[in-house]
Amino acid sequence: MTTPATRDKGKRSREALLDAAIALIAREGLEAVSHRAVAREADASPALTTYYFASKTDLLVQAFDHFAARGEPRISQVWASAYAVLKRREEGLSRTRAITELAELAADFICVEPRPEPDGVAFELAFLYAPRLDAELAAIVRAYRGRILSPAIRFCEMAGSDDPRTDAELLIGAILRLEFEQLSVAVRTSRGHVRAQLERLLSLILRRT
Repeated sequence: MTTPATRDKGKRSREALLDAAIALIAREGLEAVSHRAVAREADASPALTTYYFASKTDLLVQAFDHFAARGEPRISQVWASAYAVLKRREEGLSRTRAITELAELAADFICVEPRPEPDGVAFELAFLYAPRLDAELAAIVRAYRGRILSPAIRFCEMAGSDDPRTDAELLIGAILRLEFEQLSVAVRTSRGHVRAQLERLLSLILRRT
């Protein structure tokens, strides 16, 4: 009979392996992943990875789900704050002030110091822009992308966009690019530059009335 203590230990072991997989992918990409490599990253026995994950695809699927479950609540909070700004816009907040507040909100999300480790941006982009993915994993990534895009479409609709889906895709694309630039020493930009780019894009999305 499995005891609560045993279940807790098993949960911690599995999560440690998933965290190791996320760190490995963020640092070296999807091709670096194997049961043995993840076990080495986690300082665990390779037998443990094969116990919890039936295949490399299963390991990648579970790592992606683990990453998404950990990060999506924070993203939801940011969108809730953005919707609140647009609600205040309907109640009389000036367009200029709304754009400023929204750009500050997005800059707070993007310009995190110090960067969290393992870096979620690098992990996320490894999947979103992978040239090839297993069919099961591709379906999960598409569903995740849909969950990212959906609140952005709602935001653009509330903002009065003439083409909410296209504007949402442009907005998400800009945020991902700016997040990625925060990782690069060569192209990293200042918070002020990030905010200025966001203000410019938001000025094209928010209705002028």
